Amino acid sequence: MRITGYFCLFWLSISACFATTLEDIRPHTPNSQSWSEQWFYYLNDPNVGYFKISVQTYLTPEITDQKERAYVHFVYAPIGGTKTTVDKYFDDVQLEGDPTTGKFRFFVPGKVNVNNQSISLALDDLNFKLDFIGEHKRYWQGKNPGKNPYGWIGDLPSVNTKYFIYTMGTESSYEFSMGGLNHKGEGITYLDKGWFDSNKSQGFVFIGAFTPEQQLMMTGGYSKDFPFELWVGRYFSEDQDVLLKPSMVGFSVKKESDACQGYFRIEIKKLGKKVIAEAQSNLSDFYITDMPSMKVFGAEKPIMKSMYATIKLKVYKWGKLVEEADFPQGLLEFSGDEMCSALEY
Repeated sequence: MRITGYFCLFWLSISACFATTLEDIRPHTPNSQSWSEQWFYYLNDPNVGYFKISVQTYLTPEITDQKERAYVHFVYAPIGGTKTTVDKYFDDVQLEGDPTTGKFRFFVPGKVNVNNQSISLALDDLNFKLDFIGEHKRYWQGKNPGKNPYGWIGDLPSVNTKYFIYTMGTESSYEFSMGGLNHKGEGITYLDKGWFDSNKSQGFVFIGAFTPEQQLMMTGGYSKDFPFELWVGRYFSEDQDVLLKPSMVGFSVKKESDACQGYFRIEIKKLGKKVIAEAQSNLSDFYITDMPSMKVFGAEKPIMKSMYATIKLKVYKWGKLVEEADFPQGLLEFSGDEMCSALEY
């Protein structure tokens, strides 16, 4: 028992040394010829729809000078409308980051300027500006609100998840123009961050819905080197604050996944609580992305993503239904073995 206790303390101390923190919002130095670092923003204006902004750096073995390149992915998904996607690649990207404070800058001259407080894009006829104007709502409370959602399990060598959620929801102002479209207003922004030197996921699913009153994120999957499928999640509302720590499919998790029908359902039971989430999207609302999964890491399958999923949520406490939530527009993603093999890519 004493030896086991010492081992646990030793592992937890080692894990703390390698855990992600909020300061990891900054850029990192590549440690491999295949590399991707990603900042994912989802902005929802409930009166307009969702905006997705992903800025990434990447390397592949074919890049002879091993100087990081930049990739920008923008999606506008208006309520009841048709999504518009913009993808841009740049050879010149300037990166700044302070490991002590986490202050950073992702800069493509004249095109892209992203830092801790704002986003500015000027891409052909697309112009977009976002500013954080509220307090960040963290996924974790405690001494390290920037650790990855899987906690110490994510630090295991076979998992090694360099990924965390910077904010579940931050009040933001924005301006957007593209072609004849113009919007200006306020919404709520979700931001997660990750950096990777290989494609370790065999398959995963992501569910998200973010409004000023409610924020929901659930994600899970299985890696090539870890024997269990794990799920985590967080839900905030005016009356509920639910944290779902790592849970295994087949034990405390039941799931139904049918990407070819655009359907996903999950039930997670923990001591004294149960959460059921059900997401549905038309197959025509999904789009395929292969960056960086296939283009950088050589994965066999891409990711299919919808920003038009309807999501229903039920929260139980000690067997009693305490809250139901309906999101008419949300996010649903399938990757790897979870995606629909019938789709062309």
